[in-house]
Amino acid sequence: MLSRRAIFVLFFLFTASVGRGQRLEISIDSLDATLKHDMHGDSIRKYYSNSLFNYNSSLFTYKSLLMEAFYSNRLAVDHQQAIKKIPQLKNYRGPGPRTSIQPLDGYAGKYGIPIFDSSGVIVTVNGINPSNADQYQFRVIKDKTTEVLPWTQPKLFCIAYMMTRIADRKKEDSLMAYLGKFKAPYGSALTIQVREKAFPDNIKSEISAVWISDSLFAASSKIVKADLGTPMVKLPFGAELYQLDASADADKFVTNLKAKFQKKAIIVDIWATWCAPCIADLPFSKDLREMTKNLDIEYVYLCTNSASSLDTWKNKVAAMQIPGTHVFVDDSVLAKIRAAFNTSGGFPTYVAIDINGQIKPKAVGHMQFETPESIKKAAGL
Repeated sequence: MLSRRAIFVLFFLFTASVGRGQRLEISIDSLDATLKHDMHGDSIRKYYSNSLFNYNSSLFTYKSLLMEAFYSNRLAVDHQQAIKKIPQLKNYRGPGPRTSIQPLDGYAGKYGIPIFDSSGVIVTVNGINPSNADQYQFRVIKDKTTEVLPWTQPKLFCIAYMMTRIADRKKEDSLMAYLGKFKAPYGSALTIQVREKAFPDNIKSEISAVWISDSLFAASSKIVKADLGTPMVKLPFGAELYQLDASADADKFVTNLKAKFQKKAIIVDIWATWCAPCIADLPFSKDLREMTKNLDIEYVYLCTNSASSLDTWKNKVAAMQIPGTHVFVDDSVLAKIRAAFNTSGGFPTYVAIDINGQIKPKAVGHMQFETPESIKKAAGL
């Protein structure tokens, strides 16, 4: 078991990494492991969404380069509504005629692609392979003004994800150029452009990615039902935010909580934004949620408003990207909720409500010491 000192060390290491923010990263010397080893596209579809783009009237025309961007499918705003929700994406629509496909699980490549997390974006090109790579170059421009990678010849290749006949109209493209994996600071954008060496003044194709502010509230949506307090926002990574003020009825909240998730067990985490052990434990809770996602279990986080503010809480949830149900609770109401749960003490405090609605105040401890099996047992599954 980790000591209290270890918990505090973990907390400070975590908060230091969050505080630094994301920096510009360009990786063009090695292949992403998923694209490198995936022979049939199954793993790619499991972890990534993708967007397609070129400058011509057809995506699959001979000599018409097809650019693809691969990015995490775990964080997303509604793909069909992205332009409406994030108008700044229109600023990164390339000049000239263009064609793109709107995949069911991806964004239209003709606009900037919104990136919400730190995993970055991978860019590939159908139509460039080892035999013709010396005819092409690519570069990276930050925020449409600063060249952060000068014109460079593609040197890495992987199995083509899309079936095209671009490099040679008589046979399918078996390989595609892997330009690299790219990250930018939140609030910035990167545009990856490709040209033929023989025509240095003409951009053959390009694709842009925009790193949305790490608060993620630019891509939030509304919560319609006000059953757990005042509904606030639903964030792209699967977090619903509510607020309970001093006038809230604690017993009614507990009743509504059970009713909302009546076919699920519930793991309740009572925490505070200033509580170091609470913050240190949240990433473990996030991991456990992922490991038990196929079980009927909901994770609910009740944060006290004592010595904190609504904005501090919202930004903390967004920065750590903890999915689940989050409620910012007036401390006097939280005391009554604790009583309803038959628990007391400091922060963090954990309570399990099993699949039959039975409250178990001592069934769960610190998340870092729990396992999927122990969570399943506490849930009565």
